Amino acid sequence: MIILSSYGFRQIITSEKICDELKNTSGSMLIIPLASESPDIASAEEKKGAVKCGFSADKIDIYTHSNHDIITKKNYDNIAVLGGNTFRLLYFVKKYGLDEFIKSQISRGSNYLGFSAGAYLLCKNLEYVKQFDDDNYICTSHYDYSGLDIINECVICHYDFKGFQAFMGTYGYFDEKPKILKIKNDEVKVIKAVM
Repeated sequence: MIILSSYGFRQIITSEKICDELKNTSGSMLIIPLASESPDIASAEEKKGAVKCGFSADKIDIYTHSNHDIITKKNYDNIAVLGGNTFRLLYFVKKYGLDEFIKSQISRGSNYLGFSAGAYLLCKNLEYVKQFDDDNYICTSHYDYSGLDIINECVICHYDFKGFQAFMGTYGYFDEKPKILKIKNDEVKVIKAVM
């Protein structure tokens, strides 16, 4: 199952909806906070919210580059990829080889929880995200904007704030009009992978 939202367990409304969709919270979870400028704070808050949802704290791992070898040898029932800067996330996911790790976890049946930047990561090409997320921090003119290509849609998180202008602006990045998945701040979308 793929669950996408603009916010994760830290926001009460989306947390309740995510918990309703998951139903089974007895499994393990990996939290990937690489999009955040403050990954320790973001991951601690998400972990706290996941525990309130019913997950066991001792079954939740938090990814850091220093525990990469340990984490990537495990299988997880749930992978939560947090929000922040989409291009920071994309850069580090590719740098650490987490793109292939995440794909293999999803193909073996892991639930994927993508919150904002984590939702964008699943798209085929993320260049359109430049219209509302700063790519100057990581990207050069030769940067590869390819995402994990796990969903067919182009996601627009925080649609309440970005609105119709972002919707129409997205079309300018593609030769053919893509399917767009609009996600408001209080919404949770469940979709299927195309793997």
